[in-house]
Amino acid sequence: MKTQTTPQEVVRRRAKDEASKDRLIVDYYRVRRKLAYPLPIAGLHVAGFPLRSFPSADYPWSIWLTWSLEERLAALGWAAEWDGNEAISTAAARDLAALAAWPRYRQFERLDLAMGHAGRMLWRAKAHWHWPAPALRDALVQAMVRLVEDALPFSEGLHGSFKTAAQIIESHEPHAHLHNIPTIATLGAALAAHGAGHPSADLLDARLEVLVGALLEIRMRGHSEGVAYDGYLFDFIADWLSCLPEARRRPLLGHPGLESVFGESCRLHAPGDAVAVAELGDVEPVQMNFHLSAQAKLQALDPTPGRAWFLGQCAAEAMRSDGLAALHHAPSTPQEPLPAGAADAQYAAVLRGGHDEDDLAVAVSASGSPMGHIHFDRGSIVIGTRGRWLITDPGYQQYVETTERTFTIGAKAHNAPTLDGRAQDRKASARPVLSSPGRGTFRADLELGECYSEAAAKISRSVWLEGKRNVIVRDRFTLGRRMELGYHWLADAGAGWWIEGGSACLAWDSAPGDCLWIRTSHGPLSERLVDRLPGSRGGMTLSYSFTEEPGTFEIAWWFQLASSLPEPRQRLEDLEP
Repeated sequence: MKTQTTPQEVVRRRAKDEASKDRLIVDYYRVRRKLAYPLPIAGLHVAGFPLRSFPSADYPWSIWLTWSLEERLAALGWAAEWDGNEAISTAAARDLAALAAWPRYRQFERLDLAMGHAGRMLWRAKAHWHWPAPALRDALVQAMVRLVEDALPFSEGLHGSFKTAAQIIESHEPHAHLHNIPTIATLGAALAAHGAGHPSADLLDARLEVLVGALLEIRMRGHSEGVAYDGYLFDFIADWLSCLPEARRRPLLGHPGLESVFGESCRLHAPGDAVAVAELGDVEPVQMNFHLSAQAKLQALDPTPGRAWFLGQCAAEAMRSDGLAALHHAPSTPQEPLPAGAADAQYAAVLRGGHDEDDLAVAVSASGSPMGHIHFDRGSIVIGTRGRWLITDPGYQQYVETTERTFTIGAKAHNAPTLDGRAQDRKASARPVLSSPGRGTFRADLELGECYSEAAAKISRSVWLEGKRNVIVRDRFTLGRRMELGYHWLADAGAGWWIEGGSACLAWDSAPGDCLWIRTSHGPLSERLVDRLPGSRGGMTLSYSFTEEPGTFEIAWWFQLASSLPEPRQRLEDLEP
């Protein structure tokens, strides 16, 4: 589970590879496009390649471009700082000089993510690297001044009226003022102001203290955009905190709302792989791994044994280069593993037998956050062991209007029950009830009925984890009319299906001799129920539907790890009331 290479070794290897390139390949995976930008990048190019769903000029091409360019520059710049390699520092200097000459640092007529990344790239080179020549350093300062002065009017218009966090918290929709895009752009502008010694640095710091303070407060009420986007935002927040005097950053670092950011990163991984985030909501564990960098930077600022343990479990190859640099510079800290059990992970509940490869974990979606990256999927579960999630979820949102988009946000995307073919379309704010009914047994209880509009139904879901081998899901229904109920259990794309004795079986190559067996109290399962749904990235789905008359009844699903078809361990009536 632990990385076999040091952060420095990974960054050096990446830098060597990047120094030999003459093009930057950018993967626009959300719209199925890859572009090859000639190096050095001369500015924010708005591509004209056709897109199916919207005009090409309206697509934020600059986001993925600046993600990729920042990763390239971080690898080159840190390797040059550590080793003084001429080929690597020459490549980095060429890219930085080109970046400093960009005519502008935003794609749109507003604060955007490209501005945030550009500000941070310029700041990092000026504030952290000694190797840039004086002429290049001067060019970086001039570029940061231009960026800051371009950003200030937008920032004033959006957030200038807020003088305290309480003003935001008490507003009609606090979350509307704290979206990641303008906040990240403001953070990038503040970093640039610090890097350039611009007089607006104090103003931007004070504004961000209000914004970040309000964000941490509403996180205490359950606010989240999911680990990918929360981590993206706090990756920038951590960099900005490093610019503040200790007396000003300490209240933010010590805020209890910050603990929930760590909880998302460390509690939602599959046993045996600390970076395999549960794909609930709009989460891309590989492409959007900023939350790991955020934890590394926070560890450098405020080391804790729990975070030291978590980062020690993360493969260095899975982290971005600026996070690896922070990890390299973080103080050595004793490690303290997180306990097993039932835990709140901000937008999910997690039942975990442990963190090792042969442990079992269940994550249950449980957020009422109004943010769009949190899907209508309350009660949906993923089940993980041996470094992967076997029962899973699309875990992202395709932007192009295709069958893939329908699959990622449609009625069959999640495994909470559908009612007459309709999925949830509302969110419930109540937190799940977590308990430990017995040694090695953990439970989560959620109400689901209010998540369906105009549904004559009351629904509750209880999820049990028993040790390392068993998961039980029980749904209780009270129907006011005749209704068709549907379930859709999506499996990991690497798993194979089999049907035996009325149960379904999932097998995968990395765990020979063990399978995940699935059965339901409602009746036998058959091969005709398993299919690859249109738009899936490869995983097949067990779809099961039936019609019920008005009344109150229960349905259970059992998931058991076993080498062969297991005997039923429990009857439905034996489950706890």
